[in-house]
Amino acid sequence: MRLDIRFESKVNRLPKEIHKFSLSLLKSIISEKDGGLYKEWYEERSGNTKSFSFALYIPIDSYENDQIVLKENRGTITFSTNNMEEGIRVYNAFNSIRGKAITVKGVDVKIAKVNVIKEKMIVNESIVVDFISPLLIREFLDDGKNARYLTGNDNNKMMKQLNESVAYQIKNLNPELELLVEKYPLEINTINSKKVVVKFYNQYIDGLKGRFQLSGHPKVLEFLYQTGMGSRRNAGFGLFDVVRG
Repeated sequence: MRLDIRFESKVNRLPKEIHKFSLSLLKSIISEKDGGLYKEWYEERSGNTKSFSFALYIPIDSYENDQIVLKENRGTITFSTNNMEEGIRVYNAFNSIRGKAITVKGVDVKIAKVNVIKEKMIVNESIVVDFISPLLIREFLDDGKNARYLTGNDNNKMMKQLNESVAYQIKNLNPELELLVEKYPLEINTINSKKVVVKFYNQYIDGLKGRFQLSGHPKVLEFLYQTGMGSRRNAGFGLFDVVRG
């Protein structure tokens, strides 16, 4: 299930840590309107076990210190999940607060519209996609605590880390697909991409945005289309649109 959530801001500035802001917006509304879902997501589940991702679009004019200056006082969140029940609950939570002012990270916003987006059909083993939120490929270092984010210098290492991440994600969210991932390993090739650096909780993270070719079993590709892929999916990373499926 895929949602298009439009919001309006009272001012034309948002925090530079925009992923932190959008995550706070999501958590604030779910906490207020569906405490059961909030508890399940953020108290009972951990890590890569939530079945959703999202992407934020805002019309950026410029940057000033720790703020983003907007061309227009509005933004769009694309929310996606493979769990229909949870998708409906998110839709109801946002729709119930539509038109009402709320404060997130010191910014007054209100939800203007909530629409369901028709999902693309994926029938091929190779698809072309646009990442609308940065893809993060995380490699943990020898100590198991610190990590770095890969952006293309070593494609073999990227593929290894990405397949490990996807395998873990599927094991937790849809174990019926595990054999398909083993038989049809995921491949990703750049068509027109760029490295981006994102500030997230006072940490600068390297990611990738742009157009890619993804190859794998259609059912696995559909699952990734719905839930996002890579690290930190549930914080607004790794969501893509299908250009050709």
